[in-house]
Amino acid sequence: MELAGALHQPMNSAILLATAPLAALLLPVVSDQPSSVLAGAVEDVISGPAAGQVRIERRVIIRVAPGTSDRRQPVPRRLVQQPAGDCVPVAAIGGVEPTRDNRLLLFMRDRRVLTAALTDGCSAEHFYAGFYMENSADGQLCVRRDHVHARDGSDCQLTSLQQLVTVSR
Repeated sequence: MELAGALHQPMNSAILLATAPLAALLLPVVSDQPSSVLAGAVEDVISGPAAGQVRIERRVIIRVAPGTSDRRQPVPRRLVQQPAGDCVPVAAIGGVEPTRDNRLLLFMRDRRVLTAALTDGCSAEHFYAGFYMENSADGQLCVRRDHVHARDGSDCQLTSLQQLVTVSR
């Protein structure tokens, strides 16, 4: 049988690990000596090159949820935008909501409201369920540095941060 001959050939360790359950089922059918074939293949995997270095990485993904009704405050009629700097602490963001003019409203825990403009080609509508981002070393969400990810896979950067401020009449 061709299958039995193929099983006696040296195996790639990745293929062996991926197909081991299937091979265990087939070996009693196609081979007279299943233990020797499987033992040889396992020995090939074990006796392969040893790892000289093991690297363990840790990634922290932060989720910013949509704003809830108890966190949102009524937005006054007359607002102006003022520059809010290039970074904002991620821990200070209480919620997010997309706007019709392709921006994200960031509801801050200290009751401020910021707008975040997105890069061209990004749609704020994708962020209806909030966004995800990787934690940065400084714990900040920064313009033109960090990427925000929507649940649908969209990946965008912020181009500016503005604070909404009420204007007295």
